[in-house]
Amino acid sequence: MMTMAQLEARIESDLQRIGYSLKDKVISSQFWLSETLGTRAPGSYAYVADDGIHYVGIGDRGAIEAHDVYADLAEFLYQWYSAIVRCIAYNYACQQRTPGQDIRRLLFARELELLKQLGENYYQRKKAEIDQILIDAPYHDRSFQ
Repeated sequence: MMTMAQLEARIESDLQRIGYSLKDKVISSQFWLSETLGTRAPGSYAYVADDGIHYVGIGDRGAIEAHDVYADLAEFLYQWYSAIVRCIAYNYACQQRTPGQDIRRLLFARELELLKQLGENYYQRKKAEIDQILIDAPYHDRSFQ
């Protein structure tokens, strides 16, 4: 099993490939690598323990909403990067959006672009998830006349 320092170095190195860092505001305000849950600020926490890598989601009122333990580093990284990339992509989509356009067009495209830079396996997995979402709920653009 890896140490917290090794996990942090791996994540930092990977994020730099997409032009981000754990210290960037969009990431540092919502994602923490911490062996404690601190003041339980809302967001996502990850830490390494003997049983694997813990990924804990804290809700708006400080309650634990999700607590997953990953024995597989690749699975943890996919979940962690998917969440980080979703935040980055959402901020991008909100800034670039045009009225009437389904925001998911920009959101999904940006997610896929960033995940592809992190690894083809992340890209392929997210693409399959998005394809299923769009089967169940296709894009819905509205034109304003």
